[in-house]
Amino acid sequence: MIVVNFTLLVQVGLFLIFMVVSHRCFLRPVLDVMDKREHTIEEDHTQAEKLQEEAERCEVYYARELASARRVAANRIEEARRTALDERFDVIQRAKQDSAARIEEAREKQRQRLAKERERYQDMAPQIIEIIDARVRGGGPLN
Repeated sequence: MIVVNFTLLVQVGLFLIFMVVSHRCFLRPVLDVMDKREHTIEEDHTQAEKLQEEAERCEVYYARELASARRVAANRIEEARRTALDERFDVIQRAKQDSAARIEEAREKQRQRLAKERERYQDMAPQIIEIIDARVRGGGPLN
């Protein structure tokens, strides 16, 4: 059986004083530190989520920019290829025109030479006929 006397009351009082002092001196600071720590962890978690979202937005942005840069590069390459083909076509056309002009020039020179030779032979034809006739009638060599 429990006997309630003055000692028990003093012990209960001292225990309560101990609990109040230990709560104020030890338990409250520990709980405050734990609350601050929990709050810091929550802030860090929130900040990490924000940074993760920002990183994802940046990743999407840079993926779009990279795709855009690739399209621009492909367009520039295609444009350069088309320009090169056009220049190649122009060079070939100029070469064909130049060669056609040179051929026509050479033909014209040949026509002029042929006309001069025909004229010369027409002028020489009566002389050649007289020489041949004289040799045939005179009986001389035809060389």
